[in-house]
Amino acid sequence: MAIRNTRLATAMHEAGHAVAHLAKPPAPNIRSISVVEQREALLGLVDTDLRWQMYMTHSPASAGRIEELRRLAWHDIVVCLAGPLAEFRWRRHSRWAIKLNADSIAKQCLDLPLPNSYCDEAMVRSRLCWAYPGEECDRFVTAWWETEELVATHWRAITSIGRTLNNRGMMTGDELETEWSRFAF
Repeated sequence: MAIRNTRLATAMHEAGHAVAHLAKPPAPNIRSISVVEQREALLGLVDTDLRWQMYMTHSPASAGRIEELRRLAWHDIVVCLAGPLAEFRWRRHSRWAIKLNADSIAKQCLDLPLPNSYCDEAMVRSRLCWAYPGEECDRFVTAWWETEELVATHWRAITSIGRTLNNRGMMTGDELETEWSRFAF
């Protein structure tokens, strides 16, 4: 088994996203998870709806509603970061190295022009910029560390789901739920 196997690394990445969704209730309906036949140069996809959407911020809202939207945005930030963190861990980066590099990764993510895409970095950045203007870098680091803990806690589930996904190419939401139930605490 070679660590350089792109499909296997992608499967671990997508398994990280899926497990983060499942581990942070309320879990959304995951329709499928796939590492085959993706659009727009995506290598893999967890087919589900993220909690926070930009349209939610365009109408006046009470302080309570804004706080609710921030919680939804935070949930999505953690889910979006879980993919890259699972892939880093799969590629044998140590937990210490992953945590130590949080600042430089935050700067890379936040300094790039905001692409109009569904890539992980764009989704993290759009949510951070809306929810925590002026605090984006510090909040990124906090989210990175929180997500690293989530990935470490659920590493066995991520690797099991990632290997199954690599072998099959795609899993339905029901198959994912069945696999997850073996590990859910």
